[in-house]
Amino acid sequence: MTLVYPDNFETKIGFDKIRELLKGKCLSNLGEELVDEIRFISDFEKLKEDLSLVDEFMYILRAMENFPTSFYFDLREALKRIRIEG
Repeated sequence: MTLVYPDNFETKIGFDKIRELLKGKCLSNLGEELVDEIRFISDFEKLKEDLSLVDEFMYILRAMENFPTSFYFDLREALKRIRIEG
């Protein structure tokens, strides 16, 4: 994907502030790192796909009363320790 925007485009339109607000809602470092990877999307099909995922998750949250929405932990270090070698 070729970007035609200047390097500071996200800052100019305030997208960096949205990213910071999202990071404030994260429950772990992993979530914050994922938010840091979010980039402005100019590809309409990719945007539709991502919005569809958001819609699906919102449906799950509304439909399942007991869906866990807290206490997410970053398990990367623990998973590295129990990884099978080879």
